[in-house]
Amino acid sequence: MTQTGSARSVLFCAGAVMLVLTMLCSCMIRKTAAPEYFVAEENRLTTQIYYASDPDVLSDLYASRARLRVRADNPHPDYRGALRDFESSLNLNPEPGKTGDIVDWIAALRRINALELDTGNIKAKYEQSEHQNRTLTGTVAQLEKTVEQLEKKEKELRKSIEELQSLELQMEQRRGQLR
Repeated sequence: MTQTGSARSVLFCAGAVMLVLTMLCSCMIRKTAAPEYFVAEENRLTTQIYYASDPDVLSDLYASRARLRVRADNPHPDYRGALRDFESSLNLNPEPGKTGDIVDWIAALRRINALELDTGNIKAKYEQSEHQNRTLTGTVAQLEKTVEQLEKKEKELRKSIEELQSLELQMEQRRGQLR
């Protein structure tokens, strides 16, 4: 009976430890929301923004939608839309005490927007360079082919010149024999 009692207590302790570990792990793992959640929540906030009339409420709704658009677990973040929403929120409620983090978000999102524009410009220049490279590669191949053809013609012309010189020499020899 003591062995079964101690076996039960060991199993109980092991179960308790497993339960605690499971709870700790589940607290540490951040569950990401499904993409449908973001679409539905953005639609809900957009509808509320459309019907809101109080500037303070409207400012809070814009800020909420902006935060939703830049959340880390959002599969399709919209930084430009978030920037517009934060700017709208700031314009509706410019009280200095309530705008500290919004001003920071606006500065960060403007920087991200500028970097995206720079990235787009660099990508366009890269694609243009790739196109020019392909064009030049084709041009070089054509030039190489033309050079080969010219070298072949040059050999033929040199051979013809040598034949003509030989013929001219023979004609001079016959003229000398005829005199």
